[in-house]
Amino acid sequence: LTSRATTGRNHSLYHGSCRKWACVRTLKTTMALIKHTQLSKSIISFDSQGNKTASRLRGQALCNQDSRAPHGSDRYSQLGNNRRRLRLSKENPSRTSRNIATNAIWIPNDNDSSKEIAADWADVSAMLKQNEDKYDEDLSEIGIQFPNRNVPHSTVAVGPSIYQVYVRNHGNPQVVLATKQPAPVQHGTFQEVLADLDRIAAMKFDYIYLLPIHPIGVYKKKGELGCPYSIQDYTGIDPALGNLGEFELLCKAAARRGMGVMLDVVFNHTSHDSLIAYQFPGWMRRDRPDMEAYPAEAYWSDVADLMHDMADPNVRAGMWDFLAECLLYWVDRGVTGFRCDVCSLVPAEFWEMVIKKCKARNPKVIFLGESIDPELEESRRERNLICEREGDLYDAGFDYLYDYDIWHTWSNEHSHKETASDQKFWSELDLQLGTLPSLGGKLRFTENHDQIRTMEQFEGNAGQFVAWCTFMAFLPGSFLVYAGQEAGARHTPSLFDLDPVQWYDSLISSKSGHHPSFEYTEFFTSLNQMKRALGDAVNLPSQQAQFSVLQTSPVAIAVWKCEGGAGAVLLICNLQGRSGLTVEVPLEDGEYQDMLMSAGAEDETQDTQDFEAAMRSVVNGTIVVNEPIVIRVGLNQLKPLTNKHTVPWMPATHPQ
Repeated sequence: LTSRATTGRNHSLYHGSCRKWACVRTLKTTMALIKHTQLSKSIISFDSQGNKTASRLRGQALCNQDSRAPHGSDRYSQLGNNRRRLRLSKENPSRTSRNIATNAIWIPNDNDSSKEIAADWADVSAMLKQNEDKYDEDLSEIGIQFPNRNVPHSTVAVGPSIYQVYVRNHGNPQVVLATKQPAPVQHGTFQEVLADLDRIAAMKFDYIYLLPIHPIGVYKKKGELGCPYSIQDYTGIDPALGNLGEFELLCKAAARRGMGVMLDVVFNHTSHDSLIAYQFPGWMRRDRPDMEAYPAEAYWSDVADLMHDMADPNVRAGMWDFLAECLLYWVDRGVTGFRCDVCSLVPAEFWEMVIKKCKARNPKVIFLGESIDPELEESRRERNLICEREGDLYDAGFDYLYDYDIWHTWSNEHSHKETASDQKFWSELDLQLGTLPSLGGKLRFTENHDQIRTMEQFEGNAGQFVAWCTFMAFLPGSFLVYAGQEAGARHTPSLFDLDPVQWYDSLISSKSGHHPSFEYTEFFTSLNQMKRALGDAVNLPSQQAQFSVLQTSPVAIAVWKCEGGAGAVLLICNLQGRSGLTVEVPLEDGEYQDMLMSAGAEDETQDTQDFEAAMRSVVNGTIVVNEPIVIRVGLNQLKPLTNKHTVPWMPATHPQ
């Protein structure tokens, strides 16, 4: 299907696979968006009286979803001959002309489908007119409500809270909350995420991070639906998720709720049947005798590597410019952050170039890099493959990097049923903190889409679950929660198949009893509120904040000290999940307010008992620890600190 916008530029639809229901829904929304944005010659034409007339509709499937085409077949030849949708015009980078036709659309031949489209046209059009301001508003005018957001991210000690969503398997939690019944098993969409934004925003997250939303490769795919990290088209959208208009609406709706949208970027590899693989075969790694593109990591068999270390600098520069334009395409559509998949496997020189371009377009865009674990790093160095060091990635402009340099040590200790007081993790954390002051921030987490669920890791021990989530959020850096974590989910959704989050299993009555919620929703709300208050206290350079881990056993005690007048914030946390422990703390005797317990008590609907429950007593220098305790005090209320290592946080963007 080829279309021509009113600007006179050519656009084409990507030939991908989709079910009939997805195609019909996509066509309806696309038709409405085309009418709204006056792309009158794209798919649908309008006569002088405004009546719509269909044009250029092909009554056949462009690609069968279950096809297993061999390399070099007609399907791939046809795919390789498609024009790129992305406008790579450096002369006109403006966002005034939208390419609405971004999805694969299968137009059925049967009359019932045509009648369905015609019948729903009026409803869809009316809906869009009611929300016309959502499409006309300039994305650049929307700011993200991040604490101290005018302070560069690479200079802050406490970063944003990020909520990770796998759109395909999000599982429609709003249906569960509304019906108090399990949601039907169905493919997730942008519309489901849009419906869930109020709940996510209520938990005080700063960013919503989406796993890749692009068309998924078919050739050599894994599972029934394939992995979202096997990408066919960097500027396309998987039609099963929705379309470009719905994605832009999601970005705007998130911004109105004080959240940015972070998109997953995968520039180490593409799918075997990607547009790049067939339009620019010289960009792919093909240094084996059979000359077939392949991944350097054999277990990623459904993808093929881009050859960032190619010998010809001119060809490499062309590829890098293309990839940079792909990111700018999404910046222009409302994306305010990028999570860069296995960023260590891509040259730091490339990241420096692309980060500068994106931040020149929108200074509020942040970059989160998935730096790799030490085991993979060592393996790649032995094979003389690209593997950038974290210091070089920070120098390139990354705001945050993954915690994988120490996370696997933490995870292995719990997987092996070792105690939380084992010294290897703490010594590695101590070493990491010693380098952070001049290197920016880390992303802290207890789980993500690649790792075991936290509740499964702790075999259902709610005490350890809450304690470790609190400790990770209290550490310097940003904090990530994977959708379903607030439900205490124990099953990690599959990357390759339809496998929604099981929200219903943790549905409970809320604290107030007025509406249902998920078991740990209020906990993560309080945790994020505490983290925002902590950021307000320590992020300003004038505070000269210092972070210290005072002890690790029998409970962990950590403290932020601010010499600039903000006082100190103390965390007391039993990481082994036990309750009723009486421990010594570095505080004078008295009553102290728990920031975690009081975070939700400021709401007018909360009972006076909530304030009383938020008070903690220190008697004879000891306190009773059940759940994690976070206390803000003046520096004069702290006893002398005797920890072996105090880490001052000196705001600086890069090491000298």
